[in-house]
Amino acid sequence: MFIVFLRNILIPRYPLCGCFRTRRLCTANTASFIVTALTRKSSSKIDSTSFGYCILLELLRMLLILLNSEKESTRTEINRIDQAEKQSPMVGVAVALFRVPPVSTNRHSEWEILLVERGQEPGKGMWSFPGGKLEFGETLSEAFLREVKEETGLKPTIGPIFGVFDSFFSNREGKLEYHFVIIDAIGFVPSDAKPVPADDVHDARWFKVDRALKLENCTNGLTQAIERAVSLLERGQVQIPTFAP
Repeated sequence: MFIVFLRNILIPRYPLCGCFRTRRLCTANTASFIVTALTRKSSSKIDSTSFGYCILLELLRMLLILLNSEKESTRTEINRIDQAEKQSPMVGVAVALFRVPPVSTNRHSEWEILLVERGQEPGKGMWSFPGGKLEFGETLSEAFLREVKEETGLKPTIGPIFGVFDSFFSNREGKLEYHFVIIDAIGFVPSDAKPVPADDVHDARWFKVDRALKLENCTNGLTQAIERAVSLLERGQVQIPTFAP
C-alpha cells in the first residue's frame, strides 16, 4: 500500500515517474533504467528529491518482483513434493485398540475395539483404526502412541505388530491417488477408557468386534486386519496387560 501511495502521488507530478505507466521494466533492466534516468536527469529540470523518489520506487518494485518470484518458486517446490509423495507409497501406522474387559473372558469376539471415522482425505467418512503417517525420524513405537493420542486422546499400551497391509485410495474418477503401506499393531486400554475425537476425526467409537466386522463403510483391509488381530488374541499369542481398577 505504501508503494501504491507513493506512485499515486509522484507519477502525476514528475515526468520521469511517468515511465512507470508506459514501460514494464523487468528486474534485469533495472540497471539500464537507472543509467537512462541519470542521463535524462542531467538534461531535465527535475530536482534531486523527485529523482531520488523515482529511483527508490524502481528499487522497491524490483524487490517486490524478487519476493513474488521466490514465493512462486516455493509454491512450485511444495506442489512438486506433494505430487512426488502421491506417486510413491507412504508408510503409515495404525493400532487395533481393544478395551480390556474388567472380567477376563476367552470370547474375544465380544471385546470392544476402537474405530475412528476419518474427517479428512484419504478415506474421509470411512471407519478405520486410529493411525496416520509415520513421521521422519520417528520410531514405530513412538508413531503408534502419538497417532492414538492425537486422534482419540487415549494413552494405550502397545502390543506386537501383527500385520503389514497395502491401502489404496482412488479419486472420484477412479484414478489411484494414494498408496499407503500400513503397519498394524495391537493396543490395549482399560475398560473405562473414553475416546475424545480430534479435529480431523468425525467420530471415535467403541464397537463390539462382531459388529465391527459387519461394517460396510470402512477402509479397505480393515475387516481382514480385525480378524487377524482377534485370531492372535484367541490363540493366546498376545500378552494382555492388566490394568488397575
